[in-house]
Amino acid sequence: MSQRSFWERLKSARIVRVLIVYLAASWIVLQLAATLNDLFTLPPWLGAVTLALLAVGLVIILATAWVQSHPLTDQREAADEVPESWEVDVRGLGTALSKGRLPHLTWARAILGGVFAFSLLFGFAGLYVVIQDRGRSFAPDGSIADEADPGIAFMPFTVSGAGLDHLREGMVTLLYASLDGAAGVRAISDRTVLAQWDRLVGTGERADLRTAVRVAAETGARYALLGSVVAVGPNLRLSGDIHSIPDGASLGRVQVEGAGDSLTALVEELAVGTLRAFSRAGLEILPAADLSDVTTHSLPALTAYLDGEALFRRGDFVAALPRYERALAEDSSFALAHYRAGLAVSWDATDLSPDARNDRVRRHMEDALRLGLPSRTALYARSQGGAPYAPEVVEELRDIVRRHPDDAEAWYQLGEELWHGDRGLLQFVDAYEQAGRAFSRAAELDPGFAPYMLHPIDLAFFEHNPVDAARWVRAYNRASPDSPRDRAHRILHRLVFEAGQDSLGFDAAIDTLVGLDLQLDGLLRQPRMSRIGEALSLRRSEQSEELDWRLCAHHALAEGRWAAFFTYTRHERMPPIMRRGCLYWAYLRDFPVSDELLVEADAAAAQAGGSRLWEAIRAASLKQWDGLAVTIADFEEELEAARAEGDTTEVSRWRETLGLAEGYAAWQRGELERALARIEDHRGVMNLLFLGRISLDLERPDDALRYFRTLRGNWAFPWTRILYYEGLAYEQLGELEKARETYAEYLDIWKNADPELEPMKEEARLRLEAILAVTG
Repeated sequence: MSQRSFWERLKSARIVRVLIVYLAASWIVLQLAATLNDLFTLPPWLGAVTLALLAVGLVIILATAWVQSHPLTDQREAADEVPESWEVDVRGLGTALSKGRLPHLTWARAILGGVFAFSLLFGFAGLYVVIQDRGRSFAPDGSIADEADPGIAFMPFTVSGAGLDHLREGMVTLLYASLDGAAGVRAISDRTVLAQWDRLVGTGERADLRTAVRVAAETGARYALLGSVVAVGPNLRLSGDIHSIPDGASLGRVQVEGAGDSLTALVEELAVGTLRAFSRAGLEILPAADLSDVTTHSLPALTAYLDGEALFRRGDFVAALPRYERALAEDSSFALAHYRAGLAVSWDATDLSPDARNDRVRRHMEDALRLGLPSRTALYARSQGGAPYAPEVVEELRDIVRRHPDDAEAWYQLGEELWHGDRGLLQFVDAYEQAGRAFSRAAELDPGFAPYMLHPIDLAFFEHNPVDAARWVRAYNRASPDSPRDRAHRILHRLVFEAGQDSLGFDAAIDTLVGLDLQLDGLLRQPRMSRIGEALSLRRSEQSEELDWRLCAHHALAEGRWAAFFTYTRHERMPPIMRRGCLYWAYLRDFPVSDELLVEADAAAAQAGGSRLWEAIRAASLKQWDGLAVTIADFEEELEAARAEGDTTEVSRWRETLGLAEGYAAWQRGELERALARIEDHRGVMNLLFLGRISLDLERPDDALRYFRTLRGNWAFPWTRILYYEGLAYEQLGELEKARETYAEYLDIWKNADPELEPMKEEARLRLEAILAVTG
C-alpha cells in the first residue's frame, strides 16, 4: 500500500475522533468506579483491573476502526459474508470461535464486549463486598447502631524521633480512651481500627489519605483523624488532621506541643482540640472527657503498658502480665494497667489456686475503678471484679453494643457475662448460644485479637461440632500462630475430630499438651473427650502430688467406665472428702452405689472434718427419718450459733446446708411442692439436679429442661446421665423426635459402658424402641 493510500485509510478510520470518544467514555467509567468504591468500599484490585480492561478495550476499538475502514469491508457486508458494522450476529461470532478463527470486528460486538466485561468486573466486586460484609447489612435489629452518635476513628500515627515507635498504634488507644464517653461523638474502638488497618494496609505500614479514609469507613466511622508525633528536642509535637467520610474533606487541623514527659496532658489537649474542630464544623460537641485519671504521665510506664498490649492481643497473657506489672511499678496510679493486669491474671494465672486468682483479679479491678476508667471500661471492670452476675449487667452491656456496635470489646464482654454468668439464676437458658454470637461479632470486628476466639473454641468442642471447631482453631492460628494455645488447639482438634483418640500418636500428643502447661479442662467437658481429659490428669500426676483424682473419676464415669471410676475413688491419694463426693454424685444420678460404700465413705469423711450434708441425704434416701431429724437439728444449732457470732459466711453455709437437707427430705416424702420451694431458695449445682428431677415428678417438663440444660452448662463432669433425664422431659412434652435424639446420643456415648451399667442403658434403649415404634 502506498504512503498516500495509508493516510487516506487512516483518515477514513476517523482514528482521532474514535480516540476522543473512547477516552471520554473511559473517564466516565473511572469516575463510576471511584464513586462505587467510596460508597460500597469495593476491593482494592478494582482500580487496577479497570485500567487493564480499558487498555485492552483501546486496542480492540482501534482495531475495529481500522477493520471498518477497509475498502473490502463494505463489499463483504453487502454480500452478507460478514456482519454489518452495527450488527452483533452472535451465531457468527460463536462459529468463528469454535473453528479457531478471529471473529470479524464490528462496532456492536466491540461495545457489547466492553459492557459484558465491565458487568462481570462490577458483579464480582459486588459479590466480594457481600462476602466481606458477612451479612452485617442484614443483621437483626440490635446489632445496627441506628441511634449511635457519629463515630470518629483515630488512625495509626506517623512518628519521627528515637524511641517513639510504640506511639504509632499507641496514640490510637490513648485518643480512644480520652474520647470514650464524650457526649455527642462516638470514639471507634482502638481494636476495631487496628484490625481494619492490619487487613487493608498492614501492620506498621503507612497509607495515603484515600486508603486511610477507606479504613475508617470500614469501622463504621463518620470521621477520621490522621496524625503524627514528632520529637522536637526534648518536646513532642502532636498533630492531627480531621477528615469526613466518605469524601475525605478536611474539617480542620489540631496541633499541640509540650514536654515529652507530659504525654497524657498533650493527648488530652489534642482530644479537646479535636472536639473543638467538630464544633467549628457545625457539630455541637460537649467538652472532652478527662484523661488525667485514665492513663499515666510516665513515658516508661506507658511504653511497658503498650508492650503488654501487643502481647495481650496475641493471647500471650503470661508474657503480657510482667509488662503491665512493670508499668504499675513505674506508676502505681495507672488505671488501665491495673485493668489489663487483672484480665491477664484471670486468663492464665495457672500457678495460683482459683481463690487466689479471683482475689488478685478483684484487687486489680478495684484499683482500676478507684483510679478512674473510661465509662465503658469501668463497666467491664466491674463485671470482671468479682461482682455477682445479674440480669441488669447483661442489659447494660446489650445497651452498649446497641449504641456502639463497632466496639469489639463491648461484644466480647457481653459474651463473657453470658458465658460465666450464674446460670443458677436461670435467666438465660440459651446463654451459651447468645454468648457464642457475641464472641463471633467481637472476632469479626477484630479478627487479629486472639482472646476473642478462646470461648468460641470452647463452645465448639463442648458441642462436639467439628466444622465450627476447625473454623475457630484456624482463626486463632491466624491471630497467634504457633503460640502455646495455638499448638494446644490444633493438637486437641486432631485428637478429637481427625486422628482419633486411639491413634499411635496419642501418647506423644498428651506429652506435648502437658508440656505446654495450660489450663485445658474447659475444652474437655464433652463426655466424648473424657479419654483425653483423663490421660492429661494422669500424666500431670507424675509431676505433682496434688492431682484432682475426682476429675479422673468423673472422666471415667462420663463414658460409663464403672470399674475405672471405682479404681480412682479407692486410690490412696484420693482424699476421703473427695471420695465421698464422687460416690454421692454417682448415687444421685442413679448409678449403682451400695449403701455400704456410702456408710464407709461418710465415716472416713467425718474423721477428716467433712460436711454432714451427704449423711442427711443418705438418711432421707433410706427413709431413716429419726436419724435425719437428729442431723437436721444439729444443722439448726450450727446456724443459730453462726448468727449469734455474726459470722455471715458461716450463716450462709449452714442456711444452704439446711435448705438442701430439708428440701431433699421433702422430695423423698413425696412433698414435691414444698421440696421445690425449699430448694429454689438456694443456688448451686446440686440444687439444679434436684430441681430438675422434682419437676419431672411434678410433670413440669419445661421447667425440668431449664434446670437440666443449666446443669450441663455449669457442671463439667459427668453430664452424660443428664441426657437420659432430658429425654424423659421431652417425652412428657410430646416432643418425641427430640427425645429420640437425646436417648440415641446417651446410648452412643455409653456404647462401650461396663456391664454393671447395663440396666441404666436398657431403660434408655426400651424408651428409644417405644418411640421408634410410634414414629417409625
